[in-house]
Amino acid sequence: MLRIVKDAVRGGVNMVQVRAHELDDSSLTSLAAATVAAVKAIDRDAIVVVNGPPSVAAESGADGVHMREQSKTVRTELPGGLLAGRSAHSLAAACKAVPEGADYVILGTVFPSASHPGGATGGTRLVSSVTREISIPVIGIGGITAQNAAQVIAAGAAGVAVIGAIIGAHSPFDAARELATATGVRERR
Repeated sequence: MLRIVKDAVRGGVNMVQVRAHELDDSSLTSLAAATVAAVKAIDRDAIVVVNGPPSVAAESGADGVHMREQSKTVRTELPGGLLAGRSAHSLAAACKAVPEGADYVILGTVFPSASHPGGATGGTRLVSSVTREISIPVIGIGGITAQNAAQVIAAGAAGVAVIGAIIGAHSPFDAARELATATGVRERR
């Protein structure tokens, strides 16, 4: 997995989310610390966030924590300096994240997605409605590929998040480079 992450960052990925709900806090901290080291060796400005307890993000050296939509708090329980992100699946959820201190929102599901087969999608209309209403960056997720990423950016998103488009690619570097080109992010060497 770290090889894929490194190739993706070299190709232009500027934010990596460590997400492994099946791991205990100690194992997640180790994975996050290894990810931080790998990412920062390539691009010290790239951001690593942990989808897990704030203590794991702080102990691993990550830049922030990413929380589920149902999380009750964002900013109040974070050690100083950590970014706070929140998932959102609706305009109401995105709007709720702002006064609770979120620095960004990952919004989806935008397009049909292999990780949520048959699930509801909001399309670029959802992205547009959220970006018109909130002042923090919105990152689109769900079924995003190099072929449709520009539509998400045109709808107002600050960026896109992908899983399968890079992890499932023959060349994670090339896949990341294609996404970076489609969204206007420059590749790294």
